[in-house]
Amino acid sequence: MEIEALHFKAVIVDDEIVYLGSINILSLLPIEYYSPDYMVRFESEALTDEIIENVIGRKKYEEIMG
Repeated sequence: MEIEALHFKAVIVDDEIVYLGSINILSLLPIEYYSPDYMVRFESEALTDEIIENVIGRKKYEEIMG
């Protein structure tokens, strides 16, 4: 049985700006070891809210952000 899953990283900058993609933002690998990853910037309060609600969870997000 195969289950498709979406694997991505999200960087939430503020209430409106979010980056989505496959780049490991905190990785310390030298540039020659990077695979062809990507990161796309979105300016959308609705998308940011969608990620917070459905991926992170509002309660967890508020705990993280203080």
